[in-house]
Amino acid sequence: AKLFKKAPSALSAGGGDAVIMGAIDRSVVDAYIKRNLAKIRWCYEKELAKSPNIFGRITINFIINGNGSVGTSKVSRTTMKSETVENCVASVIKQIRFPKPKGGGTVIVNYPFVFKNSEV
Repeated sequence: AKLFKKAPSALSAGGGDAVIMGAIDRSVVDAYIKRNLAKIRWCYEKELAKSPNIFGRITINFIINGNGSVGTSKVSRTTMKSETVENCVASVIKQIRFPKPKGGGTVIVNYPFVFKNSEV
């Protein structure tokens, strides 16, 4: 049986470039994204195993509804050139349940992720 070699990847998320408009603290958004980083990393690693040269930055634009669910999640900017990775990251974000925004309004977030092959 052929052993699946885990693709070595580096992933950074958020940071100073994350833009959050609405009544949820940046630290809360960061914490909820970080809980899902393993799934987000997997989006990249399964493609990296096939294409070791893919890397890039994907910014996801998503809207947190008044109840904490994510209404829309889409790629706003990307240098990855892999629709598979981009759509996978957007769909992981779509499934996150955030705390309800203060006052029940919506929150608009632009959140960057930077992926690279740590062996290159």
